[in-house]
Amino acid sequence: MAVHRFDVWVTPSGFDFGPKTLFCNHLDVVQPVFDTSTPERARIMGLLRGVLQNPDRWPLLGFIGDLCMYGTDFNRAMEAAAKSEGLAPPAWEQREFIKAVMSNPVGYGRVVWNQFVFFMGHPTGDIEDVGQGVVTDEEWQSFTPYLNLIRMSRDEFNVEVSNWLPTADPRLAAAGKSLLQVFSATFGFVALSSTVLAVMVAMVLRGRDDLRVEITMVAVAAFTVAFIMTPALAHTFDVRRYFTDILPFSLLWWMMGLAYLAHGVALLGTREVRLELHPGRPATAGAFPPSARSLRLGNVSGFTRFRIAKRLGACGCCSGPLLAGDA
Repeated sequence: MAVHRFDVWVTPSGFDFGPKTLFCNHLDVVQPVFDTSTPERARIMGLLRGVLQNPDRWPLLGFIGDLCMYGTDFNRAMEAAAKSEGLAPPAWEQREFIKAVMSNPVGYGRVVWNQFVFFMGHPTGDIEDVGQGVVTDEEWQSFTPYLNLIRMSRDEFNVEVSNWLPTADPRLAAAGKSLLQVFSATFGFVALSSTVLAVMVAMVLRGRDDLRVEITMVAVAAFTVAFIMTPALAHTFDVRRYFTDILPFSLLWWMMGLAYLAHGVALLGTREVRLELHPGRPATAGAFPPSARSLRLGNVSGFTRFRIAKRLGACGCCSGPLLAGDA
């Protein structure tokens, strides 16, 4: 992409990147419905099967989409097929992807779901992964006067400069990895449970003026999920840079969820409020002994009853956060 002042234009490869990503990273969805009615299409089917049957594969996606994305033979074959059908390559790739999804929405949905579930369980990716780095011949040649100071081979130097924090301060790196391991192990539960609780509280107390925390929780969750869904829908979390892009937002969601749940546990109190929601009527409240401390949902005589444990303030009103305890 090139940028000049306030004008932005996209190179031809930029226009092709999105449609080609959708096509090449969903070959398992495309292949069953891909027709071979022309020699150009038959050529693509052979290449497609070669990628899907390749023993080298990404663990989550099940094949290496980059073999299609950046493969010279694949690109030439798709350009030839698009030209024979009177389409530009991006339009052809997009059409074939949409046709495959329309023919097999369940298969595509399964791919997206697997990507989303994987991220929720592994939001940091592989934190032990070591970048190999790249130093060109020209760059390495320019280091010749300093080789006596570098005192390592080119490959060792590549790894060193690409992973400077673990090598420069291993104790700090080890502490950071420990924190990330805790984050990764608890992210899914903390993020989802705190968001579900915030949604239930907002539903119970809708129309009141004390829902800023809940609204913020839901907004952060929605934004982060939308960010997660972008690679889940179009690409794959086998490519680790997508974890890096989302990490600040997933960390924010996790920290807010921890604070929300911790605040809830701290407020488990001595009195309980029963809120009854009748269709078309305001919520009513009544206090009863501090026993169950639970959130129960049941349909009784046409209305929904929520029993939410909550510490009441000195005023005895129903404002403030609501708490859910054990059922």
